[in-house]
Amino acid sequence: MSYLEPTTWDETCVECGAEGSKVLDAKEAEVYCGVCGTVSEMRLIDNRPEHQVYTDDTGRKEDPSHAGLPQKYASLFGPALGCMTDSSTTFGKRLAKIGAEGHRMSPSGKQPPPRGVVDVIKAFDHVLSASHIPDSIRHTAGEMFAEFIAITRIVGSGRKTAYAACIYYTSNAMERKRSKSEIERDFGIGKEFAATCNKVQDALVHHKQWAHLFLDRSTKGSDLVHRMVLVQPKIPDHARTRVMMQCDKIWNVLNANDILQNENPQGVNIAVIFVACVMCDVAVDHADIMTACRDAKYEVCKSAFKRNQRLVRDAVCRFPI
Repeated sequence: MSYLEPTTWDETCVECGAEGSKVLDAKEAEVYCGVCGTVSEMRLIDNRPEHQVYTDDTGRKEDPSHAGLPQKYASLFGPALGCMTDSSTTFGKRLAKIGAEGHRMSPSGKQPPPRGVVDVIKAFDHVLSASHIPDSIRHTAGEMFAEFIAITRIVGSGRKTAYAACIYYTSNAMERKRSKSEIERDFGIGKEFAATCNKVQDALVHHKQWAHLFLDRSTKGSDLVHRMVLVQPKIPDHARTRVMMQCDKIWNVLNANDILQNENPQGVNIAVIFVACVMCDVAVDHADIMTACRDAKYEVCKSAFKRNQRLVRDAVCRFPI
């Protein structure tokens, strides 16, 4: 493509100031700096005689002899329009920057998902197919997972667990209820699934697009207290369901009477679980509850426990459960 004649070939780079670093990309019909990658010229119109009078009105746009013409900008910035798009003008510099950013985008014009997101989704295609999960749930969970990764920047095996959590919340909201144990079995996930569900909910519950997936349980705390009960090794399995039901009743009282106000839900839940265990005759020390919650990455404040316990105890005594 020797007929492409750049005008900024001998100029220094406007971004890094390097000299003699310009590179001609004949395929993209542009000139860029080989040091920093800044695009300095994208015009590079074919300078052969038959192309000097090129316009869209001639009907020659699809002519094979016009293969060297950069079709992306020909209709807007062709020589027939008299537009100079090199870096010698302010408009040309701005256009070069916009074009350089556009080259780093996906063909749809949207920013590509974070690195590794697509690989994680593809790795579980066979699991989702075997579980008969519809494409609509896969698509929604994929977008939810991409946004969670963009917010938290989590890496490693935690991404697979996070994607399973997105499938869990999406399928429960859009199709049918799937238990955590079912998701753990299908995806081959260990004990960290409950803690990861907590991270996903905390990161996305305040986003309008995803808030409906967590239902109203996220605001009154019953879903959160369920997940905190599940990580308690001191609570016997035969009594775990009764403790959860008692926690729900306590939370309904706290929420209905607007007692919590701006209290931290995770800190209050420790007191809720302790009071529920006492009411269900399950001997569990509050220190063991705090330790298990701390190991599961929940926020624990020892100094606030007595105040939260007093708040929950007074609510249980004042209002019938």
